Amino acid sequence: MRRIFTAALSLLALGSAAAAADLPPAPQLPPVEAAPAWTGFYAGLNVGGAFGSSRNAFSIAGFGLPTFNTPLQGVVGGGEAGYNWQTGPWVLGLEASFEGSGLSGSRTAPCLAPRCGALAASYAQKLPWFGTLRPRIGYAFGNWLLYATGGGALGQVDTNATADVGSFVATDNRSQTRSGWTLGGGVEVELAPGWSAKIEYLYVDLGSRTTTFLLNPPISNASRFTANVITAGVNYHF
Repeated sequence: MRRIFTAALSLLALGSAAAAADLPPAPQLPPVEAAPAWTGFYAGLNVGGAFGSSRNAFSIAGFGLPTFNTPLQGVVGGGEAGYNWQTGPWVLGLEASFEGSGLSGSRTAPCLAPRCGALAASYAQKLPWFGTLRPRIGYAFGNWLLYATGGGALGQVDTNATADVGSFVATDNRSQTRSGWTLGGGVEVELAPGWSAKIEYLYVDLGSRTTTFLLNPPISNASRFTANVITAGVNYHF
């Protein structure tokens, strides 16, 4: 009896195995592809330095005088936020930044012949803040991203100017919000999931403005404000 029972169990096991062999294979799910490393929103902080110049062109009663540059330098720091979209190795994005700035400089005008000793002028400028809005295009390889960027710039330029004609002194102290453009590039590297570090260079041109002193004869100065900005920063990718 035991032999009959054992034989029945063996036949049942063989039948189950044969039935299982006849079943279609379980469907294989496609592998889940990881999202591109640089796609998404990000925000971060940066700090660095800047140097540049204010190109000054004085004129008296419409007659031009030799131009001179006011050297500028200072520390900058602020933040940025943007969005990247990656397709293959190419990364496209849009970034906005805002920087506090200590960029400043001053200069005394050279002797303005033929009235040397009777006419003098001084000029000082500083840039308390500036911001940019610019597209980015980059190329990613591994955890590195090289990119170029350029767009619009906006900044506050404070000017303190003085002109002396004999015993008469005229001053012009004003704060202007200037618009211009910027162009540059940088390199960014992924440090850990969600975190990256970058080094960036921007050339910022805030255009030219003219200051006129109401003297007799009138004195004008057209100044063009430009800066080279180099920063290092850290971004968090959401």
